[in-house]
Amino acid sequence: ARKAMKVAIVGGGITGASAASSLAGRGVEVTVFDQGGRGPGGRASHRRVDAASGTVGPDDALLAPEDDSTYEFDHGCQFFRADSPQMRAITERWVEAGWASRWEGRFGRLGRGADSRGSNDFAAAPDFFGVPGSEGPVYTGVGGMHRLPRAILAASGASVRRGVRVSSVAPAAGGGWALRGTGGLAALHDTANSIADGVDDAPLGVFDAVLLTDASQSLGGWHRASAGLAAGTGSAEAVGRVRHRVRVPLFSAIVALSHPIGEAVGLDAFTVSGGGETRGTMWK
Repeated sequence: ARKAMKVAIVGGGITGASAASSLAGRGVEVTVFDQGGRGPGGRASHRRVDAASGTVGPDDALLAPEDDSTYEFDHGCQFFRADSPQMRAITERWVEAGWASRWEGRFGRLGRGADSRGSNDFAAAPDFFGVPGSEGPVYTGVGGMHRLPRAILAASGASVRRGVRVSSVAPAAGGGWALRGTGGLAALHDTANSIADGVDDAPLGVFDAVLLTDASQSLGGWHRASAGLAAGTGSAEAVGRVRHRVRVPLFSAIVALSHPIGEAVGLDAFTVSGGGETRGTMWK
């Protein structure tokens, strides 16, 4: 029998999970490496915070709707759209599987301008990531955005190495690609360099091909998401196409309010904008 091709996927977000599902379905032996401290998710990051203590806990289990013991935050990608025919077909399968659902929310923009609150004038009231600047439907992961890539991975049959950071990709002596990496605290983005730098990486295996899911993985070793692509590996052209692209840092403020404000503002999701002295101010 022909030996199955071995592929390593670096990153367990929606891209990595979808690639793993597609490849595994074609008989490829897939291993996904994801450095997330709470599990795969990538840009679909989620935090479950204990309401009493403020500690961040595991978020694999689906909570009952009436469980108010924790705060749930989708602080990465909070929704997604399915504008192309291909994405619509994929999304329909996710909805049928119970992994995603349409968000029937009231979207708008809060600010000083007229018609800014819940305006249906899409040209006059563009909003966060085109919502409501697009008339197409908006979707979310059922139980949190993080549960979508995890459901895709669970159904894919791929092997998932949770909490493992790939720190080096280099040609193997006998062909293929040799990966090395670290786990535990050394794999996390927010671990101090003094701790991460003191941990030696270890072999992760040899693979016929490696799929990188994020441009950050092509950056230099100073970046905690770097996959450590060795110079002269034949990847210079591909890396060069993404390494110098402009990347915009994003910061998330995670806030729990004392009471729901949806009815007060008439919206379920909104961006805040303004002019003059209110520009850049979310609240006063």
